[in-house]
Amino acid sequence: MTRKLIMLIVLFFAFVPTAQAETLDYFGGDGNFWLEACERDVLKETICPAFVYGLRGGNEMSSDYYKVPRKRHLYCAPDNVSLRQSVDVFVNYLKANLEARQNTARVLFVLAMREAFPC
Repeated sequence: MTRKLIMLIVLFFAFVPTAQAETLDYFGGDGNFWLEACERDVLKETICPAFVYGLRGGNEMSSDYYKVPRKRHLYCAPDNVSLRQSVDVFVNYLKANLEARQNTARVLFVLAMREAFPC
């Protein structure tokens, strides 16, 4: 699985124009970047889900590690929410919130999930 993810990331940056790659921040770019990436044929089924999987896992791990009570989680998605559903929530939020897309993707992901799955 790890080898596949590394290959997907390498392929992803092969498709990103140089000027656009320079605008990425350390945590993965803004909502404009990810909306475009999540709607591109190749990236829609590879990099976008991998990115959302990482964001989702990071949030869950952080809550677990710091023993945050569920009512204080950033969002409260049920355990049976699929990765595809999380991607759809993220992309739909980006489409619906044009004025917020300049924010980092990590913030936008949490806002999208919080709106869809409040605690």
